[in-house]
Amino acid sequence: MEGDKKRYAGFIKERDEICIYNMPFWLDAVCGRNGWDAIVIGDKGETVAALPYHKKTRYGISGILQPQFTQFFDLWLKPLESYKAERALYYRTKWTGEIAERLSALDADFYVMNISGRLCNGEPFIWEGFRQEVRYSFVIPPGLESGEALSRMDRTTRAGIRKATGHARLEEIDDTELLYRIQTETYARRGMKNPWSKEICKRLYRACRANNACRMAAVRDTQGEICCAGLYVFDKSYVYELLAGTVTEKRPLNYKAFMTNEMIKFACDTGRGFDLEGSMVKSIAEHNRRFGAGPVPYYRFRKICTGPAWKRLALSYKLQKNI
Repeated sequence: MEGDKKRYAGFIKERDEICIYNMPFWLDAVCGRNGWDAIVIGDKGETVAALPYHKKTRYGISGILQPQFTQFFDLWLKPLESYKAERALYYRTKWTGEIAERLSALDADFYVMNISGRLCNGEPFIWEGFRQEVRYSFVIPPGLESGEALSRMDRTTRAGIRKATGHARLEEIDDTELLYRIQTETYARRGMKNPWSKEICKRLYRACRANNACRMAAVRDTQGEICCAGLYVFDKSYVYELLAGTVTEKRPLNYKAFMTNEMIKFACDTGRGFDLEGSMVKSIAEHNRRFGAGPVPYYRFRKICTGPAWKRLALSYKLQKNI
C-alpha cells in the first residue's frame, strides 16, 4: 500500500535521532515533492517501523532507487531496550520483514536501496528476494575533542594542515555558483563530468539552509583568493561532507585538508561525529583513512523483478553501472 507519506512526514519530525537523509525537506529537495513516499508499519495504533523510498519511472521502466546525494536511509524501528534480547530480535525481524514485503508489493521493475548500519538484521530482505551488499563510509565517531580528532590523523595530513593554517582562513559563503564551478573543475581534473546538476545543488542547499542543517564553507588565502569550497550538512549526530572541491592551481597547498579539519572541529565542538561519505574506490578510502576516520558498514539491497528477458538484461546492465 502506497500513500503513507503524510503520516511519515508528521511522525519523523519528532525523531531527532534519525539521519538527515530521512527528513521530508531533504526528500523533497533530492526527489521532488512527488518523487518520494514512505512505508509506515503500525501495531496496536502505534508506529513501529518506517522507511522512505524514491520511486522513478523512465522509458517505461519503474525503479525504487537511491536519490542523489543520499548515502543511505535509516530504517527506523521502535526502540526495544526494555525487551529481552530474543523478543527484541523477534519484533525487529518481524517489522523489517513487513517493510521488505511492502517494498516488494510496490511492483517496481528494479530496486536499489541503501540502508544504514543501524539495520540490525537484513535477512528479511534476502527472504524477499533482495541481494545484499556491504558498502562502507568513513566516519569519525561522536564524542571526541577536536584535539583528539587531530591526533588520530596520519602525520602527513597533520603536517599539511599545519602548513596551510598560517596562510588561510575559513569563511562562510552563500554562493552555489562558486561551489558548483569548483566542484566541476575538480571532476574535470579526473577526466569526469560533474554527476550533479546545478539545479539540484541549489535546491538542496536552499532546503538545508532553511532548516538550519548546513554550512557552505570556503578557504581564502592571504592573497584574498578562494582556494576551495565545500557544502557540509548535519543532523543531531553527524556532520556530512557532501560536496568539496579545490581550485586546480591551489591543490598542492593543502587547503582542502585545512577546510576538512576545520569542519571536523565544528563537529567535535557540537558533540557530533564526522562522516567523510565513504567510497568503494581504493584511493578515496585511503584518503579518508588518513583523516583518522574508520570504515562503518551500510547495506545496499538490489532486486530485479521478473519480466521479459530483454528488460532483465537491460536492468542488469544498469545495476552494474550503479543507477
